[in-house]
Amino acid sequence: MQKPKLLLLPDQWSNARAHFLEPLYSEYFELVLIDLTATYNPRECIVYSHCLDTNWTIPWRDRGFVVVIDNLWEEIQKNLPYDVHIIQPSRWFFRANESLWYTSLGYDQYQRNPVITKTFLMLMNIRRDHRDQIWKQIDLTDSIYSYHGRGIKLNYTDKNTIDADWQRAFNPDWYDLTNFSMVVESTVVPEELWHSEKTWKPIAFYHPFILWGPAGYVQDLQEQGFASFDHVIDESYDSEPDHARRLAMIVDQARNLRTIQLTDSETEKRTTHNHNLFFDIEWSRDQFRQHLFYPILDLL
Repeated sequence: MQKPKLLLLPDQWSNARAHFLEPLYSEYFELVLIDLTATYNPRECIVYSHCLDTNWTIPWRDRGFVVVIDNLWEEIQKNLPYDVHIIQPSRWFFRANESLWYTSLGYDQYQRNPVITKTFLMLMNIRRDHRDQIWKQIDLTDSIYSYHGRGIKLNYTDKNTIDADWQRAFNPDWYDLTNFSMVVESTVVPEELWHSEKTWKPIAFYHPFILWGPAGYVQDLQEQGFASFDHVIDESYDSEPDHARRLAMIVDQARNLRTIQLTDSETEKRTTHNHNLFFDIEWSRDQFRQHLFYPILDLL
């Protein structure tokens, strides 16, 4: 059976052109960079556009083509110029996307070799109020950290940050030398529970973690089948709705872990479980099939 054509604007990025997702898209669609001198059949083609640049699709819609807007990464676009089919961001995407991306970079082959000389790893980029708060309150002694929004680069050798995948840069030493990750998510305001790469990194790299984000984020991970570390960490902070109190509880737990090295068998069992579950590639591929490819195919 002939695959339907997914028509793409040559100079526009979309998930269909991400280096680690393009082979997956290609299993269901023929990816075609639009040639304005060519003729396309609306019954066999779908016009696929990134959500931040959609006006070019209007003439195609007017000629009877199905138009799909790739909105998986952005905030929901409410002011598009006309009625179209929008693929909205959803929790499954952030996990599946990270898993496939990390696998394409070979990160699934990493085996942690803990030689712990540092307390925790804390990586922060854009400056935000809740990040300023933890920056001021947590003891950074003997830790590996960054806060690019404040001009603070990694205080430890960075082997791999200047490349196309810079936000997913990885150095084994960051995880081998540190006891746990101090995850600082994008927000602490309650919203739909979409964990970003900040949470998935310690899960992928065999690392225990404390999570400074919205209340309930740790519980949500547990509901997805991931293990947390309540055998050594008092995770009651996760159910505290008051941001200031939750942060105080988190800082206390980080302080307590300065005297505990997390290399015990139970911690290793849980980090290994998390790594294996995160890199369940068939689960990730199935999420793309069920929530993205099949719904698009149904439009024809």
